[in-house]
Amino acid sequence: IVENKEAYFLFMKQSPFTLDDLIKFSYETITSLGEKLFIIYQILQGIIFSHSKGIVHGNLTPESVLLGEKYWVTLTHFTFPSG
Repeated sequence: IVENKEAYFLFMKQSPFTLDDLIKFSYETITSLGEKLFIIYQILQGIIFSHSKGIVHGNLTPESVLLGEKYWVTLTHFTFPSG
C-alpha cells in the first residue's frame, strides 16, 4: 500500500480472470458445488470484513470479483465518497 495526502494505492498480483469471464466464457469449468460455494463464501466474507471496517463496496458486480489460482477471490473497484 502506498499513500499520500490525497489517495491510497494498493498494488497486487494480477488475477488471470474475473467472475464475469468465468460466467460468460467458461461456466462449465466449475462443475463442483464445493467450488461454487467456495467462491460465494469468499465474496460474502469480503463484504462482511469490509463492512466491519466501515467500507461499503458500492458496486459489486462480476467484473469486480477477481479469481486467482484455485478460485481465490479478490474484490476490487471499491468506490469511496469524495470530499
